[in-house]
Amino acid sequence: MVVRCDRYVDLIREGALEWNLDADWQRRLAAEDFFEPFSTAEQRMGALVTLGAVLPVTVTAGLSQAMTMGGDAAEGVSVQQRGERVFDAMTDFTWGLHDGLWRSVLGDGGSATKPPL
Repeated sequence: MVVRCDRYVDLIREGALEWNLDADWQRRLAAEDFFEPFSTAEQRMGALVTLGAVLPVTVTAGLSQAMTMGGDAAEGVSVQQRGERVFDAMTDFTWGLHDGLWRSVLGDGGSATKPPL
């Protein structure tokens, strides 16, 4: 199933017009590009290669990180905070691999760097 992002962008732009948002916002929305996932064969191949290479490593790294945090409970670190640390470590690893290796081989797929949170 392919999700057409341009449809949603158009809805946002129409809503901004309908709700009379500030003209500067409407111009900004009109000029904004949207990300179309997997629009080329190269992007689909890059996604498959990345998934196959990154998923086993990140899951292993995440589980390893989670298992080594046993002392955190004594220090008052909550399960949620531990989960956030694991997720952050996995995300940093994945984007580091993307930026350091895959982007030079397969291209950036429309995303040049790790998105800001």
